[in-house]
Amino acid sequence: MSSPRTPPTEVPRRSLDQRREALAQANRVRMQRALLKADLKRGSVSIKTLIGDPPQCLTSAKVVEVLMALPGYGRIKAARLLEHCHVSPKKSVGGLTEGQRDALIRALEKSGSSRFARRTISQAAISRVPSPLRFPAKDLPPVM
Repeated sequence: MSSPRTPPTEVPRRSLDQRREALAQANRVRMQRALLKADLKRGSVSIKTLIGDPPQCLTSAKVVEVLMALPGYGRIKAARLLEHCHVSPKKSVGGLTEGQRDALIRALEKSGSSRFARRTISQAAISRVPSPLRFPAKDLPPVM
């Protein structure tokens, strides 16, 4: 009852220089993605731009990873948004169809994930957090 096994395919050997170049390229892509995610979190780049016309380094990234870089989006919220837009959580940004891109952008705009809305929420959240700078220095205990 065992299934016939297919013979393993021979993987071409890479030279040491080829492996180093592949590693360097992978590290460049990781660094570019990290910078884009930081810019997205900071609000200096819009999600509409990244999803609508993704840069080369982002085409192989999972959509859920990019969504989780948005302020206020975690795994659950990102998964719900993807489910609402009929996008697989395993889908890469480059693998999105135009309809899926449009649906995601519309849903994000509807939920208020624009740069301005995120800044407004951030400022409101910051104002509720107690800061030691808001208390007079005489009320603070001495530092030893």
